[in-house]
Amino acid sequence: MNMIKKSFDELAYLDLNYFPMLAVLLNEKHVSNAATTLEISQPAMSQLLKKFRKIFSDPLLVKTQRGMILTNKAQEINQTLAPILALMINTIECRQFCALTTQGTVRLIMDDVCARVCIVKIITHLQLLAPKLNLQISALGDDSFQQLRRGQVDFVISVHNGSFHDLNHNIISSIAFQDASMPHFSHDKELKRLVYKHLGCDKSSVTTDKSLDEMTALKSDSLGTVVNALKTSNTLAWLPRYVTKARDNVNTALQWKGQIEQHPLKLFWNDDSEHSEVNKWLRNELTLLLPKILQD
Repeated sequence: MNMIKKSFDELAYLDLNYFPMLAVLLNEKHVSNAATTLEISQPAMSQLLKKFRKIFSDPLLVKTQRGMILTNKAQEINQTLAPILALMINTIECRQFCALTTQGTVRLIMDDVCARVCIVKIITHLQLLAPKLNLQISALGDDSFQQLRRGQVDFVISVHNGSFHDLNHNIISSIAFQDASMPHFSHDKELKRLVYKHLGCDKSSVTTDKSLDEMTALKSDSLGTVVNALKTSNTLAWLPRYVTKARDNVNTALQWKGQIEQHPLKLFWNDDSEHSEVNKWLRNELTLLLPKILQD
């Protein structure tokens, strides 16, 4: 403890701005050249050298027939000082973003179907590229876009066709939607609609068919609930075709009806996020990764 206090006392009166100047001096090994590089006068540089000689109790630079050379002590200081200054500059200026070492939590909202299909591959992908980054995923809800505006989440992935002119977004894929029913539980003339409500795409080509009863029998944001409800007689659900990739054994259970409609899958984000560099990187990764997952 006494040694720490002594070191602190010695540094307390010292202007730490001098240390980058010392690094330049030791690198140049010449007072005049160092003064030119730092754009200060030669006498000022000489005074700094005098100050550091006193601090380290060492001449630091000595004159020889070959010119000025560093003492052993100066070489040791130079080797120690260079990486410390480089680390400080990178920390303060955040010049480079490195996914491999980045830390923090990114909050992502997506609908249940998309999450079931994509989440394992997203996590696996991020574990390889950004192993220290935490990903927090929540289900799409009525207030998801308000959460994004308030900065409570970083991304929303949705095919919602509402108007969100105040939110940044990219279209990352085109998703095919179609009505689906269970073949053993439906009769076309008595169908009732199930709405997977938070997908934002309630429109269906089948609604033009007069044989369809347009009464909504159920609204749910849970894929499991909708699939189970389809087992009720004469029910129909408006779902994305990639639902067959979900791990619910729904592939062989669904019977698709009517025309396919294409809807854009969008990635929404908030530019005011406190993790702007991380979010910019992750936005690019998701834009490339999600279409590949959904189209495989």
